[in-house]
Amino acid sequence: MDDWSRVADVDPMILGIHRCRPVNHAAKLTPYIGRDVDRQVRESISRSQNGGFTLIVGDSTAGKTRTLYEAVAEICPDARIFSPSTSGEIRQIPQIASEGTRQCVLWLDDLERYLGPDGVDPFLVGRLIESGVCIAATMRAERYETFMPRAERAAGLIHDPLAQHVSRIGMQVLNVADLIELERVWSTRELQDARNFSDPRIVEAVDHHGPYGIAEYLAAGPPLYSEWKWALRANGNPRGHSLVAAAIDLARAGLVAPIKLSDLEGLHGLYLNQAGGAVLRPEKFEEAVEWATSVRFGVTSLLMPDGDGWRAFDYLVDAAAREDRNFPTGEPFWLMAASIARHEGEYFSATATASKNGHKDLVDRLWAERVNDGDDHAAFHLALQFEGHKDDESYENWLLMSAGAGNDQALFMLGELEIDRGDIGKAISTLSWGLELGGEDCAWRLGDIYANLGDVTKAENFGAPGMRWEALGRGSRSESILLGEVSCARRSMFSGRLRWTRGQLVLNITLLVRWKRTGL
Repeated sequence: MDDWSRVADVDPMILGIHRCRPVNHAAKLTPYIGRDVDRQVRESISRSQNGGFTLIVGDSTAGKTRTLYEAVAEICPDARIFSPSTSGEIRQIPQIASEGTRQCVLWLDDLERYLGPDGVDPFLVGRLIESGVCIAATMRAERYETFMPRAERAAGLIHDPLAQHVSRIGMQVLNVADLIELERVWSTRELQDARNFSDPRIVEAVDHHGPYGIAEYLAAGPPLYSEWKWALRANGNPRGHSLVAAAIDLARAGLVAPIKLSDLEGLHGLYLNQAGGAVLRPEKFEEAVEWATSVRFGVTSLLMPDGDGWRAFDYLVDAAAREDRNFPTGEPFWLMAASIARHEGEYFSATATASKNGHKDLVDRLWAERVNDGDDHAAFHLALQFEGHKDDESYENWLLMSAGAGNDQALFMLGELEIDRGDIGKAISTLSWGLELGGEDCAWRLGDIYANLGDVTKAENFGAPGMRWEALGRGSRSESILLGEVSCARRSMFSGRLRWTRGQLVLNITLLVRWKRTGL
């Protein structure tokens, strides 16, 4: 942790804050204009600075990242801050934070990048909070909606258990967060405050922002979106428009890693042909690339450089989603999206989005092909397709294949199946194997089993640190009630009489840990 930057020393641009239009020798960032939610955000960070989870949700360029950064910088200037590249890097942090003596902020700008089949889960969030980590996160409203209960129900309607599973886990993570919504369009009070600043960029934004928010105007979002839309015309920039459209839709499909230019070249023809092809007199490819990547307003471009590739300016992605623009018809787009996915989370997101857009048969074929190619992890995704039919032999076969490849989630589900059959001894063996592979779900389930068998000592060993199963009725009333709720919920998960979601269980445990630490 010692090599992490102090919050006060970190470059805000690295954390994801949009650049503003440059004027003469003005600073990269405009002075911060207070938002209506500032007090709420600062209070949340204050509560979370020794263990907690603050999440700001809003449209792209609404000002989420800047608002959160200003609160963290004010409350925790000396804390060490870490912004991971992948969800895998997050799993080490509870141990690092527990062993260190410095305050730690985990910065998750665009939280959706860290959610998915192998991403952040509620148990990891619980461990982070318990180890004293302040989780500071932002999330685009359009992506937040994909994890809400209605998204899970929608996945159920199209018979996509895999999408249901990920939506459910994501929802459980979000339920633990202290959620704060930030409006894109600024309030009367915020605009009045903005008029008190002399920075020429703010003055211009206040005078000309129209129906847009000040932050999105400063980031040049609206004029960029308008330019992109108008480019699709004869003698305009139809090929450049198509390149950007491909990047936008790949982002909407869940591909968050940089996209190679060669992939955009292979995909953009779908858009160009659908719009009219040669009739539009499309420009040469090199001209299209130059148009799409050139910097506008000294701030940004339609295609943004990102590592070894490119991505669409995120305002364009949100604006396209708000207009509910259709994906290209047919299977080619989804086949290309699946083929260029860089990791398992992206592959899942692309196939889940394809399923929601009427291509479930294609998705089933893609996963089956991966199993046939020797991808044992794909077997777990196929098992989820049969989760509602646990008596189907295919369900157990896919689980066994995935478990044999070391998938702890598959071992957890296999243990559940054995519990349902009454084979508790075999379930204990299966769940213990899953626990050895790091499956925290397996630990909680083993605790449930031993509690129901009356082995309190073993039940305690598999419980959350600091929890005592026999504590019900002792200590203060608050602790007894909370321990009682957690204990009851855990036993109910085993007996099936009253099934709490694991997200609700972690939330109760988190509250208990917070109560023990602060008395609140």
